[in-house]
Amino acid sequence: MPHPTQGRGCPFSKDGRVTCRRILSNIIFSYLTTMRLKHVELYKNYTKDWLFKMTTSNVLHHEQNKEKNQ
Repeated sequence: MPHPTQGRGCPFSKDGRVTCRRILSNIIFSYLTTMRLKHVELYKNYTKDWLFKMTTSNVLHHEQNKEKNQ
């Protein structure tokens, strides 16, 4: 009879959880990297737009405030 902790919850390995965790983290990591590669461009564009909007609106507010104060 094998040791109860041996390979429990992980069909891939004899020495149990460490490799299971490693496999899981590899899967998650690769998934995240592919997602990141897909979303990086969208994210870049989004942040550019957002920053542009933020800066332009701030400048506009600043200009309007200047005019009010004069």
